[in-house]
Amino acid sequence: MKDTYKKAMCIAACVLGVSLVSWTTWRLLPSSADEMRRCAVVVSATSWYEVTVDGKPLLYFAESDADSAVYNVTTDRKKALHRSFSTGVWTNDWLLMPSCKGRLVTISHAPSDVLRGSADSTIIRLCREAVTARLRDINKQKSELNYYMRVHNVQDYGYQEVAALDTRVNRAYAEAERVLQLIDSITDGNHGVFVKTHHEYTAIYRSSEGKLVRTPLRLVGSVDGMALLQTADGKTPEGVAAVSLLPWNIDDNCEARAVGFPTIGEEGMECDTVSAQILPMQVEQGRKHRLPRMLGSDGTPVFSAKGRFIGMVCGDTIATRRAIRRILNFEW
Repeated sequence: MKDTYKKAMCIAACVLGVSLVSWTTWRLLPSSADEMRRCAVVVSATSWYEVTVDGKPLLYFAESDADSAVYNVTTDRKKALHRSFSTGVWTNDWLLMPSCKGRLVTISHAPSDVLRGSADSTIIRLCREAVTARLRDINKQKSELNYYMRVHNVQDYGYQEVAALDTRVNRAYAEAERVLQLIDSITDGNHGVFVKTHHEYTAIYRSSEGKLVRTPLRLVGSVDGMALLQTADGKTPEGVAAVSLLPWNIDDNCEARAVGFPTIGEEGMECDTVSAQILPMQVEQGRKHRLPRMLGSDGTPVFSAKGRFIGMVCGDTIATRRAIRRILNFEW
């Protein structure tokens, strides 16, 4: 009986050992071209600033230049949205086990919170200056359009288009005047003014059937210029392939493969519907690269010529797996 038990245990141990070796070997295999494409993801980042007065949202603007200027001040939140795109990579936490949990790493593009601690008078002044400058610009357009409307009539070629533009410009001028009056009313008495920064993230990727999918993300945190994001439900979407941060070193002056989404990071050419493309590139001295930004934006995953994940594009250099590991291990 004991011999039978020992024999059974030995067989079980052998089967377990072979299974473990097979599993480890499979996990250490280089990524296939399909897996390389499925690990890359487009990250859409939408941000805006909200100005609250006495706890109520009143004004919005899209961008700020440190604490010296703000842009596109409006009372309509949708008109103040600033959208940008980058590439990200689905990432496992453990080396040899699936442990993505819907997490991805990308380059951080979170809007600045520099105005958060500004005085009420500073915030109001910046908003007033922005709207005043906009009124000045629109007024120049109004003058030019008024001249055109005086000397032309409906029989002239293109008159209808110019008349439609004149209507839009007049509407924009009236709206800017209304916003300026609202800003001026805030100074009548003591009001608590506060600026809050909002940002929303969405993962855009292809399902296993090739369908375009958009999944909301939450910001876990950011460090060293990189951001760690996670799906709202903490689950890895079906059809994606997460990379493991195995100890592959980046060799200088070697061939590599980038998995990019051409044009998504270029102003005026943004597009979140493109598919991932495997692009040849060269790793130069000091982890430098010459991959055109139009082909591979920040956050683009980079593999060795043999298909091993070695880092991601960060400016004109490649962030190593060690740098990416730091954000996964960071305590929030």
